[in-house]
Amino acid sequence: MITEAVQLHDGVESKVHRIFRDSLELDVEVDTDVISGGLLDSLAFVQLLVSLEEEFGLEVDLAEMELEDFSTVSRIARLVSANGNGAA
Repeated sequence: MITEAVQLHDGVESKVHRIFRDSLELDVEVDTDVISGGLLDSLAFVQLLVSLEEEFGLEVDLAEMELEDFSTVSRIARLVSANGNGAA
């Protein structure tokens, strides 16, 4: 049985994956570590933050940000969902 929370997470994950593909021009798997793999440089990271804000209204406090939360598509989707921004 698929729960509503799982469906919501899957939808958020799909949207985050689309941001990587369309905005960042990175075709990665949802569990690919884009930071340690060197796929996401500082300019692309800023572009990612802007895209997440536009798509989900996610506001990131840079002083409290954990870089590992942005290491994979799946982790970003969890962060978005945990902040209640995936409901839209």
